[in-house]
Amino acid sequence: MSLRYRIAVTIFVLEALLMALVLWRTFELFHSDYEQQIESTETVLLQLIAEHCRPGLVTLEYAEIQIYINQIEDPRIRAILLADHRNRVVAASDPSWIGSDLPDLQDAGVEHWRTQEIRHAAGPTGTLAIRFSDRMAHEGTQRILTSVLTITGIGMAIIAGIALLMGHLLTRRLVALGKAVRRLAGGDFTVQADLTGGDEVTQVGIAFDEMARSLQESVSILQEKEAQMRLLTDSLPVGIAYLDADRRVTFSNLQMSKWFGWNRDQSMGRAFQEITQTEHFEALLQGYEAALRGNIVHHEHRLALPRNESVMDVVNVPDIGSDGAVRGVYLLLRDVSHTKRREVEKERLMAELAAKNAELEQFTYSVSHDLKSPLITILGSAEYLADTELLGEQTHADSARAKEDLHRIQHAAETMDRMLDELLELARLGAVESKSELVCLHDLALDTTRLLAGRIASRQAEVTIADDMPKVLGDRQRLQRVFQNLLDNGVKFTDEHETPKIDIGARLVDGSQRKVLCWVSDQGSGISEDLVDKVFDLFRQVDRKKEGTGVGLAIVQRIVEGHGGRVWVESEGLGHGSTFYFTLPAAGRQAGARTSARRP
Repeated sequence: MSLRYRIAVTIFVLEALLMALVLWRTFELFHSDYEQQIESTETVLLQLIAEHCRPGLVTLEYAEIQIYINQIEDPRIRAILLADHRNRVVAASDPSWIGSDLPDLQDAGVEHWRTQEIRHAAGPTGTLAIRFSDRMAHEGTQRILTSVLTITGIGMAIIAGIALLMGHLLTRRLVALGKAVRRLAGGDFTVQADLTGGDEVTQVGIAFDEMARSLQESVSILQEKEAQMRLLTDSLPVGIAYLDADRRVTFSNLQMSKWFGWNRDQSMGRAFQEITQTEHFEALLQGYEAALRGNIVHHEHRLALPRNESVMDVVNVPDIGSDGAVRGVYLLLRDVSHTKRREVEKERLMAELAAKNAELEQFTYSVSHDLKSPLITILGSAEYLADTELLGEQTHADSARAKEDLHRIQHAAETMDRMLDELLELARLGAVESKSELVCLHDLALDTTRLLAGRIASRQAEVTIADDMPKVLGDRQRLQRVFQNLLDNGVKFTDEHETPKIDIGARLVDGSQRKVLCWVSDQGSGISEDLVDKVFDLFRQVDRKKEGTGVGLAIVQRIVEGHGGRVWVESEGLGHGSTFYFTLPAAGRQAGARTSARRP
């Protein structure tokens, strides 16, 4: 039943009940008044007849009383009995009662008896009994009831009409609002109820219009976002599809449709197995069931696509709602065929590079080793000639020149020997695996200064070592080589007329407990800007006037990088000194480690 008729029925029932209550009360009042009128009339009649009969009872003229009773014609009176003071009937409407005792008067059916005692000054003289008919009372009541029912019927009809009219008036705007709601539910977000007035229904209509406008704006924004998302997903080189809990495809991007030859409009809402080949379906949905249980599943699979065979990186991502239930699964595909080919090619090239490096290291080692034998012979012969008197027969000038040449040969041979030693060491760095142990950098720096004590003393160098240097993990012997080369350079590249000042320190890298930053700083000749990035190149010498082979810093770089760190140098230019920094792996957490006051 519609709201209109429910309102009409409600109004009708309420008004009908109210009307019935009023009419029933009215009927009771009319009926009671009518009965009182009848009773009054009967009383008056009873008194009038009694007054007429009193003289005859006193004078005992019963014949005259009988004549009077016979003359009474009233439809309400059914019988009259007059008894004397001895209760003997002396006159009656029915003469058969005369002479008998006054009977026991009982009401019967629609008739009832009323009695009146007739008195005289001397006392009671008799009793008058009249049997009245109730038919007129019943007929009057029936007439009143008929009138009430007629009025009730007419009133009910009027009430029903009024109720229908009020139901229509009350629901007319609600019907209009309902139509607007159905249009809105059907996707027409431009609908407006346009209700006027000041009642609550109008307020609901105004709220509905505002909601519809807000929904229209939200839908426009969502459509724009959806278009942007569609454009974004279609531009990705990744295949994306969304499968609901029943394995129906509700979204797919352009790449996914291209790979599997889907028509996106026709594939929407269809079961995944209906639009996908059997082998593809089984391969792609390996993790679908697990994803429906809330797990992210990742695997690779080789797929024979319509155009070519590809290796796909497949990811099943569950779509979990706010209630924790999995609503569907995102299926993500990425073609990693090219990456796989590059990985294979990379492994092949790395293998070739490793073979070439091994070959090069073996070549360097062999050449260095083979060159040392004749070099040792030359160096030994030059020393022998310089120490003997074989040049005694020559002139003093020739002897001096010969000795000078021999010293040059000896110096060049020594330089070449150091170079070959360092080349051999550089080659061994790649061939011999380093040993990792706990190394105290402070002790290591002290040992290095003792190792270079002769050079440091000859230049009267001032070396400062920080006290709170942390410990690291590494090969102690090779790390000492790093400090040795950097400390030796700091002394060597300081002007002969100046005292070398070298600062050695280390600290944990800020915000990290895994790396240690080390530095060796000097106030020597510095490095020009164009050489800062080249000092670690093999055979690169900053100052060729200084002794050296150009291999020392290359060894430093090889050792530091072999420990997983990096090395670099900072300098403000020639004459401003330089600072070499390098990082090493820390030996776990260093409680209480603080930065040295001398650190740069």
